[in-house]
Amino acid sequence: MVSEQEQSIKSLQKIALDHMEKQYGHKFEYSSPWGNTLSGTHEFLVTSEDFPQEEFHVQIKNFLHDDNEISSNFMAVIHRNATIDFFNKCANSVFGDANVFYTVAKMGVSPNLSRNATLNEFLADTTIPLVILIEIKESNFKNKEQAQKVAELIAENGTHFYLTIAVVSDNLYGTFNQKSLGEHIALKKFMHYALFIKENDSIECIWRGGE
Repeated sequence: MVSEQEQSIKSLQKIALDHMEKQYGHKFEYSSPWGNTLSGTHEFLVTSEDFPQEEFHVQIKNFLHDDNEISSNFMAVIHRNATIDFFNKCANSVFGDANVFYTVAKMGVSPNLSRNATLNEFLADTTIPLVILIEIKESNFKNKEQAQKVAELIAENGTHFYLTIAVVSDNLYGTFNQKSLGEHIALKKFMHYALFIKENDSIECIWRGGE
């Protein structure tokens, strides 16, 4: 027997799918559950025939109450490639060559971000800070001000982020993927790396050195 809560969740899922179709102009279908509902936020994944290779994460906050809020990472997924290109442009303009790793967050962007939002408008959304990882060649690293400049360029649109810049020896540069680079940073294997945090109007910088 389907419980009253399960019926409520299915009803809300239908409402969320209809909401996304109206907001973004595409038809979506429920794909699979994601996370749990203990926090009061119901989360699940959806797909669309218009984007056959993608899954989109949907959140319904306060899902058991009338003041629930529906959001998704649809716009973040749509702008993913352009976002990476922008980060590459920022890094390459300072260091000449850089590898950028960026994964779209599961958390939703502002529910008020329209389907016609430009890349700059997406980058200006501060609902969820973007997590960015950049590796640069040791031979291209001259001073800390270079890394600070990259952070400032990324912040020009008002973007909130957690940005890590790792200085990698020339012979190792380009041999990492996102996971292995993150692991090396955690193990302090690099001569220099910096964490830039922007959660408000200022940029906080934490420099750390390797062994």
